[in-house]
Amino acid sequence: MSVESKAMTGELMTSARIRRRLRPAGLQGIAAAGVVLLALAACGSDGGQAGNGTRTVTKTVAPSSATDPGAAPTALTGSWAAHPGQADEVQKKLIAKGYECTKHSDTAADLRLCSKSATYKARDQFEHDRVIGSSIRFLSDSKGTVLLANLQSSEAGRDDPLDEMAGAVLPPSDAAVFSADGATLIWGSVKNGTNTVLKVKGWESTTRYTPEYKPIAMTKEQALPLLQGAKLNCHFTSATAVDNLQGLDCTDPRLKNNDFLDAGDASVSIPDDGRGIDGIGAVVELDYNADLDGTRIRPVGPLLSKAAAALRDPGIKGAVDWAKRHFDGVAHSAYVGQWLVSTELHEGASFKVRITGEQPNLGIVDEGADDRADPSSTD
Repeated sequence: MSVESKAMTGELMTSARIRRRLRPAGLQGIAAAGVVLLALAACGSDGGQAGNGTRTVTKTVAPSSATDPGAAPTALTGSWAAHPGQADEVQKKLIAKGYECTKHSDTAADLRLCSKSATYKARDQFEHDRVIGSSIRFLSDSKGTVLLANLQSSEAGRDDPLDEMAGAVLPPSDAAVFSADGATLIWGSVKNGTNTVLKVKGWESTTRYTPEYKPIAMTKEQALPLLQGAKLNCHFTSATAVDNLQGLDCTDPRLKNNDFLDAGDASVSIPDDGRGIDGIGAVVELDYNADLDGTRIRPVGPLLSKAAAALRDPGIKGAVDWAKRHFDGVAHSAYVGQWLVSTELHEGASFKVRITGEQPNLGIVDEGADDRADPSSTD
């Protein structure tokens, strides 16, 4: 399945800059995504396992010379100004502000994700506690120059996280322009739409980066008897419970509503548009008046684990394990091997887990460009 067409995003809220909720960098972006991992190349503290395969990526090889007869290939070449070590600088700034950072397993480029979440308590009886999740996915060349960044936040306003994240990438003068809703930068450009995009000068619309990726070696039809063997009730659907994608939705009849306290039904989704499974997701519909705490969402863990075991993919298992360690009542997102993983809470109404592959160009779409991709292809 296409990493691009199924990459996961959260359902982000819009703001003055038209900011959208995380879809999980999605299942579409999570531009959308399913919900995980072979080695977590962690920039933060969480560990993982390494991916079991890679998708072929076209690389540009620098010409060799007498002084450099073995120039290393790179997937990222262009006319941008070099800023060696910038990726490390950005990560250091964000970690100091409470972000957790992880790194994609692709060795052809430096692709990282930093995220943090905060809970704002209700001010009166007519409000609910709100979980604000923010993340930045940024791509750098082999020397650490940041080229592309995709910023997402579930809400603007208090301590505007978009300003905070952009300020870690942009020079101070451009950060001031960004904070004032300007679009013309010395460093490059900014574009606001369903998310906020930063592009360095020299990254043309024809430039394309596709992360290494290998879909799960199974279709939804092949997965069905294995899921049924795990005692799950499944049905094919044109729109899964987690995202508007074809696939399978499954429930565990042994999980009763009272097992979730104030929570409602829970289901796990296996997205597959006919080209193979490329992720996994889960959703728990909560009672709208439920408090935002991990107790009510943890029971979905065994449901996810059963589905992951049926898919027989160590990467997905690793992603699910990472997600389960972060069932704490706030939002999280990370790269775990080749997978983009997110957990999302929506004002006490639902809790979602998404695991999907990253999209080409981080899901950033240039006007007039055809960004659709066949994730099952190897080019």
